Amino acid sequence: MSIKPITKDPTEDDWNFLDLIERFQGDTKVDTTEQNIVDTINAEMRSGKKKIEKKMIYEFTRRLIGVAYEEFISRMEPIGWGINLVNHRGGQIKPGPKPETGDWDTEVRQIERMSLGTFNIEPSRCVINNLLVDPALKFVESLLPYEMDMTKTEIIRSWNSSRLSKVYWRVYYSNDKSVVDDIGTVEFMKFNDKTMVTFHSVHDLKFSKIMGVDIDKTNKLYDKIKHMVGDYFLECIKHYEKIAKGVVDATPYGDYLKR
Repeated sequence: MSIKPITKDPTEDDWNFLDLIERFQGDTKVDTTEQNIVDTINAEMRSGKKKIEKKMIYEFTRRLIGVAYEEFISRMEPIGWGINLVNHRGGQIKPGPKPETGDWDTEVRQIERMSLGTFNIEPSRCVINNLLVDPALKFVESLLPYEMDMTKTEIIRSWNSSRLSKVYWRVYYSNDKSVVDDIGTVEFMKFNDKTMVTFHSVHDLKFSKIMGVDIDKTNKLYDKIKHMVGDYFLECIKHYEKIAKGVVDATPYGDYLKR
């Protein structure tokens, strides 16, 4: 466990992001089969009160887990979604403002700082100018001593009758400026006697320099990184599955909660 204290609290405006999520998710056509979609889209974000449209990495990752919903969320609690992400290296959680009321049964608002390690990279995907850098995964990873440090406002809602829990998040601050924008949801939903887990998000990540190569949105390496984002969320769902099935223990929520 590594505590990295939250160094900047959100403003009131930092909690007003649900409309941005609804906008980029609204036109997406998906079904109930396992999916791992990654693309680049133009998404509307907000800088202060100003709306801007920007090119971002888009991912939709869905997987059906063979564990009943009630058992799933008893082991893999939605409020602990962040500390149980793959390659979580530290952070802190603070209670947020008073929850709002609506058609949901419960709502929790929290602030979470998280530091995530480098994406796991398949050697075949680590390519610069179409040349394989090195066949050894460990060597490739050693070239990327990189963490993404971000602080998020999070809204976690549950609907008891429909057996649904959903986390909405938005990054409002990055201590090392590694994340420009990051916004999305993770949903845990009853599906017959199983649980459907879905990540649906967009990302603008500041890969300033990797392996000596400047990264921009026209670089060939950017396309590889884009697919690493999709792979990453699939690995996170697989880790949630291990927790839900009792193969590994969830990271204790209280260990990261600032009281």
